[in-house]
This record gives sequence, structure tokens and C-alpha cells, in this order.
Amino acid sequence: MNSRGESADGFGKSSHQVPIMFYSSCGDMNVCKALLIILLAVTAFVSCEPDTAIDVTIDDKMPPTFSFAGPWWAVNFKVAELPPNTPKDTIVKVKTLWQISYTKGLLRAKQWPKITYGVIADGFVQKIPARGSPPPLVEGKMYVAQALDTSESGGSCFFLIKDGKPVEGTDADYAKPTPQKTTQTNTKSK
Repeated sequence: MNSRGESADGFGKSSHQVPIMFYSSCGDMNVCKALLIILLAVTAFVSCEPDTAIDVTIDDKMPPTFSFAGPWWAVNFKVAELPPNTPKDTIVKVKTLWQISYTKGLLRAKQWPKITYGVIADGFVQKIPARGSPPPLVEGKMYVAQALDTSESGGSCFFLIKDGKPVEGTDADYAKPTPQKTTQTNTKSK
């Protein structure tokens, strides 16, 4: 102990615990501190999950144009029709109307160009339909537009066509039944 009550190892009065083992195997105190800081930084970096967000937004024109944001990689974009009365937070089988894929390696979603429904952007190829244009989007039907990574996860935008324009769907839009055409039959009594 020195005149200030510190032990010779530099850790103070309570140093006769774990730090002595660390110090004795490390040698120089400044090197030990640097190694500890590096260890903590690496632990913090490794424990953080990557930001896998992909955001998809839609404009109000027909056909709709989609914009993308987010740091995650995206390779596929598709527009699918949802079955009637499908809540947004459920997993259902959808009917893919149009799908394109990026062919020039990996590209982060925020680097994607704006994509208009049915128009194949530079660097993309159409997968669905195999040939020709996708079917037109229909008034009152519900759709989902998705930008997906190679594991088919990514971001979605739920929308429907209302008054001739695409609008983002609300939970209320997905809970109400799709309007059905009704026909009346005339029956005559004899």
C-alpha cells in the first residue's frame, strides 16, 4: 500500500478481487483499459440487431408509383391482391399480380428507384406475370405492395383503389365486406 491507501497494483483498496487477475495477465494498466474498452465496444456492436426496416409508400395516381426507404437490402417487389375481409396483421395466401426482381446484385431499399405499377424499372426483370402486363387494379379491392429481401421478409404497404385513386388502407377498410353486385330476379305468380 502507498501513502494514499492504494494497493501497489493501482486498483485501490478493493482491488483484491477480479481486477487483479485481469491486471496480472495484462501487464500494463493502459493496455488493460484499452482492451477493456475494445471488448465492451465489440460486445455492444455484436449485441445490436441490424436495422432490417424497409418502408414502402404509395402516391395517389393511377397506376400507383411506389417509393422505398430503409437501410435493408431488397431484391423483389410485388403487388398482390388480398382476399376480402382480411385483417392487415394476418398471414394469408395472396394472389400475386405483379412481381419484379432486381438483377444487378444487392441494393438497399433506400437506393431503389420509384416504381410504377406495371412498369419495369432499369435493372429489374418481370417475374409475374411471365409475359405481358399485370392486370389492372380494381376499385374496392384490397392490395399489398411488398419490397422483399432474399428471405422474403421486408416492408409492406396495404392499399385499395377508392374513387379511382390508390389510398393506403386503414383497419376499417379491411374489416368491412367487399361490395358485391346483386341481381334481382323477377318471379311472376300464375
